[in-house]
Amino acid sequence: MAATGRRRADPVRTGHIARAHGESWEQEIRGQLHACVLRGEIDDWEQRGVPAKYVHKGGRMELVPLDGDAVGRGRPVDFACWSPSGAWFFEAKHQSSARWEFRQLKLSQADRLSSLHNPQALRFAGVAVRFDAPGARAVSRSTWFLNWGTLGPAWRAWADGERGCVASLNVRDAGLFGIRWGSGVFGGAR
Repeated sequence: MAATGRRRADPVRTGHIARAHGESWEQEIRGQLHACVLRGEIDDWEQRGVPAKYVHKGGRMELVPLDGDAVGRGRPVDFACWSPSGAWFFEAKHQSSARWEFRQLKLSQADRLSSLHNPQALRFAGVAVRFDAPGARAVSRSTWFLNWGTLGPAWRAWADGERGCVASLNVRDAGLFGIRWGSGVFGGAR
């Protein structure tokens, strides 16, 4: 075999880098949500870490930890927040290339987003995707809230193996599935 001059990426190192970018993005989200509380745009938020369910208690919706039998359902979405316009649940994804591939969202995550998304009950779900391709133009380095009401059917078609369906999104495509992060997300992404 002829040498191509290209080195293979070390999957362990690549995984550590991707995890670090994801953790950095989640840290940024925490800061932005805290700022939203201070500005009065949302009432409260939390980063989820234990299996929980959404229940109505005393006139307010609450996330309540699940019992041991339900733990097998997997962990909840990354973030939950509450605003005057409803409750918001979302996964945080960081993309270091020009396209966000649907395979980065696991079936259990998609199922959870589907179970939470109910606009009639003022519950909205989605995916916050940070496009951050190295060397990309500024327009390609942006963040989007992809509304599950729009993204969900496209993701399901891909997961079901339908021919000719979308399997990934670039920044231009993201505008068809949601709105730019920070442009009134918690009130504008219904």
